[in-house]
Amino acid sequence: MSRSRFSSNRTSCSHRSSYFSPGFSHLFLAPLLVLYLVLITTAAPSYAATPCGGAGQRACCVTERVPSCNPGFHEELGCSGNCTCGGANPFGAFNSVGHCVPNAPPPIITPCGGVGQRACCVTERVPSCNPGAHVVLGCNGNCTCGGPNPFGALKAIGHCEANPVITPCGGIGQRACCVTERVPSCNPGAHEVLGCNGNCICGGPNPAGALKAIGHCEANPVITPCGGVGQRACCVTERVPSCNPGAHEVLGCSGNCTCGGPNPAGALKAIGRCEANPVVTPCGGPGQRACCVTERIPSCNPGMREVLGCSGNCTCGGPNPAGALKAIGHCEAQSCGGLGQRACCVTERVPSCDLGLLEVPGCTGDCKCGGANPLGALNAIGHCENGCTAAKSIVEKLERDLANAKNQLNQFCSQGAVVRPQPLQNPGGAAIPPSIQRQLAPQLLKR
Repeated sequence: MSRSRFSSNRTSCSHRSSYFSPGFSHLFLAPLLVLYLVLITTAAPSYAATPCGGAGQRACCVTERVPSCNPGFHEELGCSGNCTCGGANPFGAFNSVGHCVPNAPPPIITPCGGVGQRACCVTERVPSCNPGAHVVLGCNGNCTCGGPNPFGALKAIGHCEANPVITPCGGIGQRACCVTERVPSCNPGAHEVLGCNGNCICGGPNPAGALKAIGHCEANPVITPCGGVGQRACCVTERVPSCNPGAHEVLGCSGNCTCGGPNPAGALKAIGRCEANPVVTPCGGPGQRACCVTERIPSCNPGMREVLGCSGNCTCGGPNPAGALKAIGHCEAQSCGGLGQRACCVTERVPSCDLGLLEVPGCTGDCKCGGANPLGALNAIGHCENGCTAAKSIVEKLERDLANAKNQLNQFCSQGAVVRPQPLQNPGGAAIPPSIQRQLAPQLLKR
């Protein structure tokens, strides 16, 4: 019996399932939803709801109204005090999560695009500045952008300034032209010099006038003649040698010394001038300058000697670039060291006699030494003779000295004195061996 009831119920359910087809389910659920709302509004207990939507009040719940705040107000998170929602709120389970605050006043939109005004934002227009002006970074005061700008969050980042005046360029005294304008930077007959004063803003493509000229134009220098006597020396950019024939270069240049030839901006300058080559005077004779080593050796003629000191034109002959070498002495008649003259003293020169002559003891006549000789106290003790005459004079003097020694020895011996032979000595001071002395004895006795 129970099994049949179960079967009957199952059959009945199976039959109902065909009745509640998907196409008719909403017709069945809609009345149930209405019935539920009626029950909760009539059977459920009601709660007193606080005012909502105004200044300082809780935000209204969706069971009460939408929007949640009155006109001129907006909702912010956070609710304190009694936040229970009104409307359909079974058992007071729903609470408001926000409160209402007044909307901020709309921002004041200042003019833009003019000189001294903020630059216009892309929400307003493009370009950002009026014709004749350009944008410069930096903006003070009220910089709020106009156009679509929720809560005034977008700000301008620049202001507008007048476009700079473009001054003429390239002429003498003007700024040098920039590469955005032309090349070369200066007009013909002028060149660029570093340094620019006043308005140096470049023309041509120059955003915001940021590019500046760094130079100005000056007239090209006049190129003066070079190479002649009294003129500047020619530069290597002009020619080599620097001076004309018959002239040489001397350091120092005054006046316009600008080099010709390739000379950008006239920067290269001559460092010298041209002077006439010096006249080479005779040398070696009485009263003349002493000859230089570039001319000959010895510096004075035979019978002459060089004395320090040279006045007048002392330029050396021979190889002498620019006449730089000068004689330091002059020639005078020789008073010592010559044949038959007194021997020169050490205060005058060494050797005491000229080449090929020998000094012989004995001096007659004026034997006073030259050179450093205070009060004339020093006198020469010899004279100069040629080789043979000198040798004969020396031998004769030795013979005279030996004869005198023999006479003195005879006188000494005639008085009964005993002579003890002394060891002979070499010129260096060493004693001569006795065997050698015996060999020399006969020769000494002959004398």
